[in-house]
Amino acid sequence: MRLLNSLFYQLVDAFQTFRAKGWRAGIIRLAKTGQRVIYNQDEFIVLAKALFPADPSPDLLPGLSVRRLTTQADVNLLEPLAGATDMARFHRMFDLDAVVFAAFLEGQVIGWGWLTDKIDPQTNRVQAPLQPGDACLYDLFVAPDFRERGIAQRLVASRLQYLRDHGYQRSVITCSKDNPAALKVAQRAGYVSIGESRHTRLLFWDRYEYKSFKLEEHYRV
Repeated sequence: MRLLNSLFYQLVDAFQTFRAKGWRAGIIRLAKTGQRVIYNQDEFIVLAKALFPADPSPDLLPGLSVRRLTTQADVNLLEPLAGATDMARFHRMFDLDAVVFAAFLEGQVIGWGWLTDKIDPQTNRVQAPLQPGDACLYDLFVAPDFRERGIAQRLVASRLQYLRDHGYQRSVITCSKDNPAALKVAQRAGYVSIGESRHTRLLFWDRYEYKSFKLEEHYRV
């Protein structure tokens, strides 16, 4: 059922690409969707950061605000930037008590970031095992026109402060090896590598592997 739901929403996204960008872009999107449904393998770097002592707050940008979205109606504010696949996943994540912060510039949503202390492979993709006092940050996104302005760092900082305020001790992030920009944001925020993970999917079969994974005490409080 999970695979069928994912396929349905990805097909919706592909047809939206047909309408917005033309047949060539739509066919490319459809081909990638088919390939990922049949077989997909991703490799990740797992990073961690102790939440105390707290970091200095980043400077505010004129017109920018970052706040928590607290209702399903709030989550719908992400729809102009998210496809059908992500919106279906976002609503499930919210129902499972995941927390989302959104960045607004002059009232317009330009980015978001999620956090949770529970791992649900259907929505969180691949995350490292969490220990008591841990929570993971994931699904960081900033609209392309607003990148390289420090907005990602502010979304990270807001979520880290939420974790501190709610008694967590450590934050974990899993970055795809194919996403150096996300890795750079995490390292700039003070995260350090604690291992690697791999997710392999072949139709209905999933496998999660963790290699050279370590939880040294100096990453904890």
